[in-house]
Amino acid sequence: MTSKKQIELPVATITYLQDQIIELKFKDDIIVTEKDAQMIDEVYVELAGKKPFKSLIDSRDIRGDLTTEARDFFANDPQVRNLRKGQAIVVNSLANKLFADFYLKFHKPFDPVKIFNNDYDSAFNWLLSLPLDIEY
Repeated sequence: MTSKKQIELPVATITYLQDQIIELKFKDDIIVTEKDAQMIDEVYVELAGKKPFKSLIDSRDIRGDLTTEARDFFANDPQVRNLRKGQAIVVNSLANKLFADFYLKFHKPFDPVKIFNNDYDSAFNWLLSLPLDIEY
């Protein structure tokens, strides 16, 4: 996989990989606010060319937190509601696994979300298998 385009934000690096898959890698030891979440989603829409996309969230070896407002925003942002077609979250620690489970159960994202235990390639391939033309 070669990167097409990458954008650095104060709290994350966002990279367009291929086939409308965009990777989000949070920076270590940060707290993501709702304003940060809004910036991230704006970059998603820009990198995707305002077309449907899938999100690969690589949270391996990352410590930090998202405010409740940021988690709610990511789960339900109207700007990406008809564009984001799936989220794969890659974890490699119990803390990040619990955090991802909490996001799924309590914030209830509108699109399919799957958690992968330290298996980036499986997460990427799962996203490839999701259709881009489905409505949620």
